[in-house]
Amino acid sequence: KSMITTRELEFLGTMELFRKQMGEITDSLEKMPYPVNREMADLHRYVMDEYVETWDEFPFIQIWEDQYWRDNGKTEIPVGVVDLLMKMKKIGLDNAKEMGVFSEILEKIRSLFSSEGDLELFLDGKDFSYGFADVPDEEYKELGDRLFSAIQDLAERGDVEEGHVMDMGEDFPIVFLQRMPLKEGEWIHKVFIEIVERYAYVRKMGYDLVSTDPHVLTEPQVMKKTGDEFEQVELSEYEDIMAGFEGHIASFPGRKKTLSGVEHLNVEDYLSWKDRLWKDDPELVEGLVSSSWNEWVDSNKKEGVTLLEGVPVDKIHSWVGPDEMAEMEDDPLFRTRSERTRMSLGCEDWATLFEGEENEEKGIKDPYFAAPLPLDKEPSRFRLAVVFNSINQSITTQMSISKFINYLSKSYFGGRDFIFEEEREGLKILAEMMIGQIKEFSREITTHLMFLKSLGFIDFSDKSGEYSWGSLFPNGYMLSVDSLQSEIEKEFEGLMAMIEIEGREETGIFPEPFYGD
Repeated sequence: KSMITTRELEFLGTMELFRKQMGEITDSLEKMPYPVNREMADLHRYVMDEYVETWDEFPFIQIWEDQYWRDNGKTEIPVGVVDLLMKMKKIGLDNAKEMGVFSEILEKIRSLFSSEGDLELFLDGKDFSYGFADVPDEEYKELGDRLFSAIQDLAERGDVEEGHVMDMGEDFPIVFLQRMPLKEGEWIHKVFIEIVERYAYVRKMGYDLVSTDPHVLTEPQVMKKTGDEFEQVELSEYEDIMAGFEGHIASFPGRKKTLSGVEHLNVEDYLSWKDRLWKDDPELVEGLVSSSWNEWVDSNKKEGVTLLEGVPVDKIHSWVGPDEMAEMEDDPLFRTRSERTRMSLGCEDWATLFEGEENEEKGIKDPYFAAPLPLDKEPSRFRLAVVFNSINQSITTQMSISKFINYLSKSYFGGRDFIFEEEREGLKILAEMMIGQIKEFSREITTHLMFLKSLGFIDFSDKSGEYSWGSLFPNGYMLSVDSLQSEIEKEFEGLMAMIEIEGREETGIFPEPFYGD
């Protein structure tokens, strides 16, 4: 394998940082409360209250076990070390071991393990993969299995209650509702079934359901697709579509029951309903009713701690809480969702959703920078060029105005300051700072893009067309001194034309620091 240089490793770190920054919009949207109407807020609260942790997942065991090993003085491997190892594996772990840049880091990792052999097992991914340098995988799994079996034994004895969820699968648009708890093991929330059937009806009518927000409570937008293009359906058209859905749920012939003031349908009758629109057969999955488990935890506490197999256990809860939604009336709700959509479609994770053959025809093969945005039909690459050009334009405007002020000062005030010295110096400093920033920006973008290309992350396919790299960056990514000087002269001439002055002289005010590389 070829060696990778320290400089390239720094670029790799820069790339990871840039990717992280690109994802900050997504992260913030995921954490911000999602706007919902009252009906949906009630449904989400219902799911939280009736939450069932299914046996096939049960992440709480790992949470409890990790804390158990910490409390018993075991050596935890920092999360950053694991992330670093993943990066090392990308470039070839053997190479990384030989590189001086990693020697100090590897020494710190080595100090966590009791022997060189344990370290090698960890580095090779063969052991100690659960996050502790002195807890082998076999020992970790053995305790986890005992905990899991003990919880299931409690359920079999009736000390805690087993429940079921109706698993809709990943095709169901609202992520949080993909697993809907059943009341008393056989009753399902009527509003949820209305939503399921409504979504199925929309698809049956030839429309698409597209989620344009990363939040797990996101309700999809109804869109129609023409070729590779999505277009959002107007409210009037949506109302026309749904006219044929009226009365569908009311025609359900199966058993119904009101529980705690909420209407429910019998799940068996729903699944056997011949007019059911959602044609996929959801799976009924067993699990632990959270409220029942939480009661057991409270009733078995001793000195504030509940132990199971010697491990402190705690209450379990829904993975989405009530503070992750914001109940709103229609007007602010629609405005807030629209703004969230605009933000989310401008970030990397959601832009890549819309890549396709059409973009390859435009010379856009690299989704990292170039995936198109469905609202304004522009690729991320185009936004990069806009930022570049806007900074360029800011410098041009600033420098042409400064040059114009200099000319007026010499022509009409005998060279005396046309503006106060403090402001004049401030303008010059600002101009120099802007030039420094765009040069640094240009250098960083050039280096970053070329390194991504060398690693195979992007492809500079430069076919003709408005979105090609050549069209967007005709002079490359570095600042062109000649080009910028020419633009400044043009703007300066435009300012002169406004006051119809002729015979102007060149003032040479362009700051010296500009004439560099």
